[in-house]
Amino acid sequence: ACDLPRLQLPGGAAKGVCAEILRRGEKWALAKMKEIEQTSALPRHRVWLGRDAYNAVLISLSRAQECDDAAQRALAILRRMRDLSDSGMNGLRPNIFSWNIVLNTLSRTREAGIAAKAESVLGYMIREKDILPDRFSFTAVLNTYQRNPEQGSAARADAIVRQMQKLYLAGDIKDPPDVYHFTILLTCWAKSRERIAARRCKLILNFMHNENIEPNTRAYNAVIESHARSQDVEEAEAILDHLILASTEDSSLSPDEFSFRSVIAAWTRSRRRDAGRRAVAVLDKYLNFIPDAKASK
Repeated sequence: ACDLPRLQLPGGAAKGVCAEILRRGEKWALAKMKEIEQTSALPRHRVWLGRDAYNAVLISLSRAQECDDAAQRALAILRRMRDLSDSGMNGLRPNIFSWNIVLNTLSRTREAGIAAKAESVLGYMIREKDILPDRFSFTAVLNTYQRNPEQGSAARADAIVRQMQKLYLAGDIKDPPDVYHFTILLTCWAKSRERIAARRCKLILNFMHNENIEPNTRAYNAVIESHARSQDVEEAEAILDHLILASTEDSSLSPDEFSFRSVIAAWTRSRRRDAGRRAVAVLDKYLNFIPDAKASK
């Protein structure tokens, strides 16, 4: 005897097969429920379509990167689950996993206005209090704003983190914003090109220190980038120097190539007379700090 080879399907075909199986299963279950109401022949739970079947299709949509309408389909399935649950199929009530899969699908979608839709879903979860969001829910919405930067995206991401903090302090959710939420927020501000971006990033970094939330390298890089883009190169280099010093006490926290490159690029764009000399000085720091770079010098 031998095992049958696995059926190989392209992402789009796999998604289509899952959706078709779900459609047929739903059609069968609804027909059986109608038959039961007329004849009372079988217990209702014997023909209920399980939540896991819908979640499986939602997962397939979240992984179907070539599917342009994955986000819209995921939202439609989520609404369908709620409608069927309200009509008596209680086992189809979306759970936190269902909601988070949909939010994750939205976060992977690149289109105008998608971040607002993700925030709307999050707002519905908070408002209805049916299934309260968790840390992954907030992460997905923040990622949507990070991957779809538009005018005002950073301010919206900022409001989401502050709302998460408020809900935690009120005891409505279990987890406060952590280093990952703040890092995404800092990245949103750094890429926003808003005039207040650098100042806001510095305030967020100070808040993290005050709350004993240790920033990681990505968080520092976002703050460096925000100052570099705002032409405050002195401050960008000062933060880089702080990161270099911090690495002597904590090996897990250390500047990477991006940290140095951001400051060097900022100096090369600067109109200061000593900009070239300062850029070379940062390059020397890089060559002395990065072992591989020093070896190839």
